[in-house]
Amino acid sequence: MNEDLETRVSQRTAQLETLNADLEAFTYSVSHDLRAPLRAVETFTRAIEDQHAADLPDKARHYFERIQANVQRMNVLVEDLLQLSRTSRQPMRRTTIDMNVLVEFVLNDLRAHSDVTHIQFTVQPLPLGCADESLLQQVWINLITNAIKYSSKVTNPTLEIGYIIKGDQTAYYVKDNGAGFDPDYAHKLFVIFQRLHSDAEFDGTGIGLAIVKRIITRHGGQVWAEGQIGAGATFYFTIGSAATLNGCAEP
Repeated sequence: MNEDLETRVSQRTAQLETLNADLEAFTYSVSHDLRAPLRAVETFTRAIEDQHAADLPDKARHYFERIQANVQRMNVLVEDLLQLSRTSRQPMRRTTIDMNVLVEFVLNDLRAHSDVTHIQFTVQPLPLGCADESLLQQVWINLITNAIKYSSKVTNPTLEIGYIIKGDQTAYYVKDNGAGFDPDYAHKLFVIFQRLHSDAEFDGTGIGLAIVKRIITRHGGQVWAEGQIGAGATFYFTIGSAATLNGCAEP
């Protein structure tokens, strides 16, 4: 019975690995193949608008603006799909990471490319981590930009970055005072294309948090969220048992 069970588990594992590989190849191929027609649509609509602007009625110009806005949205979606694909294919190399330096780098980059002067940031001193630095940087980027987006409609947005000790692991977190979410649907937050807010409320593709989960899962860690509607949200993640308060565990 044990031999039969092991055989079935091995077969299922092989099937799952094949399906995942096929899905990654499909996602990567579709994302790349979509870019050429999108560029063509964008180029020709802009050419028509520029060359015939004086002849276009207001309704036609409105239609062209809608086309360009949707092309831009598709470009964002394609880029997010490629990022999702890259996080699974990229080789992983754990090193000891100074989380304070990494978070400060991400925040400085955000300050340089977007207006976040109205947001009050609080960053606790963070313990060292043991992870792939480039992948973990993407986790911090996605969680921080997610918090900025969903707190954009409150009067005094605040964002806190810190950590707690959960069992024998460090759980880092990003906390905001924004829109929050219904905790009954928390399980949908990290599922690709699942969104708890409409496009009319907040723009998005529903891929950013799925990327976070995929990266954290590759590290052997966990990611979860707590929140209430209108009362903000807190996103936590751990980076696996190889990570200690002193960085990477000794081999």
